[in-house]
Amino acid sequence: AVLVVNPSNALPSLDASQLAGLFTGRTASYHALHGARGAPKLVTCGAGAPTRAFLEELVATHAGSHGPRGVSREIEVVVDEAAAVRRVAEDPLAIALVRLAWVSPSVRVVPVRAQGAREGVTPTRDAIRAGTYPLVRPVVLYARAAPIGAAAAMVRIATSPAGQTLLERAGYVSR
Repeated sequence: AVLVVNPSNALPSLDASQLAGLFTGRTASYHALHGARGAPKLVTCGAGAPTRAFLEELVATHAGSHGPRGVSREIEVVVDEAAAVRRVAEDPLAIALVRLAWVSPSVRVVPVRAQGAREGVTPTRDAIRAGTYPLVRPVVLYARAAPIGAAAAMVRIATSPAGQTLLERAGYVSR
């Protein structure tokens, strides 16, 4: 998942806990994160979207013993990641999580710091492959036995060069 803001937003970088704090509503001001003044306008896709599932997992992982534990109800829900990027491009206070494939020149990517690190890492395909970008959620295919039938066909397609190209276009980064 990639954190995007309007190009005029001065948000320098965040760590995963700060990001979780934003999307739970625990952090109610960009100023607390050394960004623009004002309240962030959070944007996400609906339930079932890959970035929404990632966000819910991130929030659950970084839920402290105090405050909200789930994704805030104050988040604007949009139909897909392209709509989230358009919304962020329109509003200097909007922020969204999208997959890398949906990043456009109309938004700015916010570097994310590993826990305790001083410098944030900009999400590039190379940083994701190298494991230096902290917001990575691997997708792994496994089976108890050799796949047969439709499962075997799906594995062949997903691991083929053409399948890897399709997955990259959808915002996934192959290893």
